[in-house]
Amino acid sequence: MRIQELRGPKITMPMMAAGLDFGSTRHAKFKNSENSKTIGTFEQAYYNLKQQLKRQSWHYLDEGYFSMVLENPKKPYILKINMKQDTGYARFVRLVKQHPNPHFPKISDIRRLIFDDQVYYIYLIEKLQRDTTPRGKNIAEGCRKVVDFHNTPLEQLFPDYDGVLAYLKRRPKLVEALRLIGESSNNYSIDLGSANFMYRPDHTLVITDPYAD
Repeated sequence: MRIQELRGPKITMPMMAAGLDFGSTRHAKFKNSENSKTIGTFEQAYYNLKQQLKRQSWHYLDEGYFSMVLENPKKPYILKINMKQDTGYARFVRLVKQHPNPHFPKISDIRRLIFDDQVYYIYLIEKLQRDTTPRGKNIAEGCRKVVDFHNTPLEQLFPDYDGVLAYLKRRPKLVEALRLIGESSNNYSIDLGSANFMYRPDHTLVITDPYAD
């Protein structure tokens, strides 16, 4: 399937690609048509990009130090737009590509965008849901423990045979993914709170963004 280029003034997005292909990362450059002058500050360019996306029905969901996340109810994916260099997330994306696992997010495409002379990296990621119940928080805390002590047998991490241990034992691929994140952290800090564990409609747990610079 041919991926459309990103062009101004409207930021067009592709349909969800079938696979994860880092070799076809696209690049486009344009100016904001509503302000032909070069925007000198990052903050102003960032604001202009948010407004441009808002006009295309992309709704703001969340924001972190490196990125913002937007959703369009008509699209099967969300946009994660990195506004600054985020080598921790780039490390995780490489891990996702090299080690396919049902508990890693499906990233359908990656785009490099220049808007108002600022560079952004846009990731198209499957839509997921949060579990804010006490059970969801308990599972997230248990998963974080597996990452932190990835060389330790589960029975030693959870000496009392509780619900978390039973949950993990029924999901060996999840345990494999958690241990891989711990083993592959290198010099990155582990940044895994309950918000970093999300779910597909079929209740599959997905680890979304485990590393911080």
